[in-house]
Amino acid sequence: LDNDPTEQLDLLLAPTLSTAELTNYNYLCTELGNLIGTNTCNASVSTLEPGPEIFSIQPNPAPEGGCLQLRSTASGSCTFRLFNAKGSQVKVLKFEGNGTLSLAGLPAGTYAYRIENESSIRLGQVVVH
Repeated sequence: LDNDPTEQLDLLLAPTLSTAELTNYNYLCTELGNLIGTNTCNASVSTLEPGPEIFSIQPNPAPEGGCLQLRSTASGSCTFRLFNAKGSQVKVLKFEGNGTLSLAGLPAGTYAYRIENESSIRLGQVVVH
């Protein structure tokens, strides 16, 4: 696994993804595959209905050296993880309700994220410019 970031990204996923999440995931896998010369991501979705929007991430795109404001309408603890183009985790924040994640030290680029609580997972990307 250490030599294949796409496999690492696959392991981050929940067993089920919404259609929008799957589209984001497949896009990130393709981009990551282009960077490392392979694309081993394999994900598909059958008939999943989108759930209510419980996570908010602002601003996106975000300024280099700025902060992301994270919000969850669900009760309980949430974990936000940010990954670079190689699939390595570069930031993590645990929060309840609202959280602020500093982007200090991160160069401009596109990052994948995974935000989750006990019952929901959202995958996507954040652009830092």
